[in-house]
Amino acid sequence: PALDFKPQSSLSKAVARIEQQKQFAQQRAAELKIAEELNDLFKHKSSLRNQEIFGRFWGEVKLRLTKKFGNIPKAFHALDSSGDGSLSFLEFVDMLRLINLPMDQRVVRGLFDKASGGDRALSLEEMKTLLLDKTIRKLRFVMEGFNGKQERVQAHIHRFIRRLTQTDEKNHIRAVDRFQRKLTLEFCQEIWRECLHKVNGGAGNPQIDKKSFVEVMTSFVTKEDGTRLLAYEVTFMQRIFDRLDRHRRGRIGASEFATVALMLGTGADRLAKAATAFDFFDADGDGCLLYEEILELCLCICAHRPVVEEKLRHTHELEFQEELSAQEGRRAYELALWHMQRTGKVSAGIATKAEWVSLLVKLPDVLDCLMPGSVRMRWALEPTAAEEEPGSPVWPPTKQSWDIQQVAGTSAQSFFGGAAGPRTTATPLPPSRRGLGLTTLGEDEVIWANRFRSTQTRQFRQTLSGWGDLRLAELTGGFIAPPEPQTGD
Repeated sequence: PALDFKPQSSLSKAVARIEQQKQFAQQRAAELKIAEELNDLFKHKSSLRNQEIFGRFWGEVKLRLTKKFGNIPKAFHALDSSGDGSLSFLEFVDMLRLINLPMDQRVVRGLFDKASGGDRALSLEEMKTLLLDKTIRKLRFVMEGFNGKQERVQAHIHRFIRRLTQTDEKNHIRAVDRFQRKLTLEFCQEIWRECLHKVNGGAGNPQIDKKSFVEVMTSFVTKEDGTRLLAYEVTFMQRIFDRLDRHRRGRIGASEFATVALMLGTGADRLAKAATAFDFFDADGDGCLLYEEILELCLCICAHRPVVEEKLRHTHELEFQEELSAQEGRRAYELALWHMQRTGKVSAGIATKAEWVSLLVKLPDVLDCLMPGSVRMRWALEPTAAEEEPGSPVWPPTKQSWDIQQVAGTSAQSFFGGAAGPRTTATPLPPSRRGLGLTTLGEDEVIWANRFRSTQTRQFRQTLSGWGDLRLAELTGGFIAPPEPQTGD
């Protein structure tokens, strides 16, 4: 039996070897056929710009190199006969021949130049990029789909949270309070830096328009570290912006907004807030402010303090309030300047942050004038005028709207929101004057009343401004520091 087994075993091995050679020949013929097809395609130069055909070629190269050598680095080192860490054109030709992918010399030259970017050699990193291009595109497609699903999920979550906050007034108030607690010193500094980065920096108090501002605030919704905003809290940020933009210019100062956000915050004491506000006006970041910059800081805080404390309830009082706030800021600056010149011995018209903090500690009246106590942002619950236009005209009309109508020469009816047309003789009175038994006001009386109001407002502002300039000139002009007292022996 043993003698019979050996011939049968040898015969089966021979048959298996022949079958294996036959499969190898068929496989080689199939590979050469694919090489011929690709060679015919790449004879047209337009095929080199076809991403699908170009990717098909490198897919075949990757498949055959992996099958022959196991992985790409091993294949590269085996093909790099010169050992210089790159494949030359001749080595590239040998590689194609070795994997049964021979092509015409002209075709191979075009493929090599495109792969190497016009260089004389093809590095390992460039080759990896080409071989994994198809895989990278598949992974990118999968990741983009995943990111799209994540964004849709996040959008549903934010919509759900928004609806929860709007279920009743109590939840709405709690949402505003939670938002207000986020306005910490660190978060306000981060907002200020992002706004500066958005407007490419700039000296002093660079202006940021509302579109750019909303983009900055929206970025805090999707950021991964630090304080984040919920989607509905971006609306609160926009309402703060609209409240600061009282003249509807569509832009505000980045330092102004950061300072107001600082005053609205509830997590720090007033001295720390005032010290942080100092940084917002330090444009060059040297830790010092000129006296003019300290004046700008005081004017900014006092101008927006009524906004924070919800004292601007009527738009027709805006001009009076602005001038009063400016004089309040001048007064705070004068107190600070008097202290720095006569007590602090600060010279050269420059004050450091440490000197500013020390001044506020010694002068609590200045700190009380600049930084309000705890405030509640209940006004953020209501939409601003920029969100929804008022349905009826504001009474009494503002000076700006009257000046426009006076120049245009239109009728009082068009001034109150109606179309220009025939001259009318009567206008409804405001509720404050209906108790006198009158129900209408003639157009001439409207004209003279608004003219009188405009004149008185202008005189009031000029008078206050003149007094403030005179007081500041008397304070800063011709001052000589008193000598140090002499102590006797």
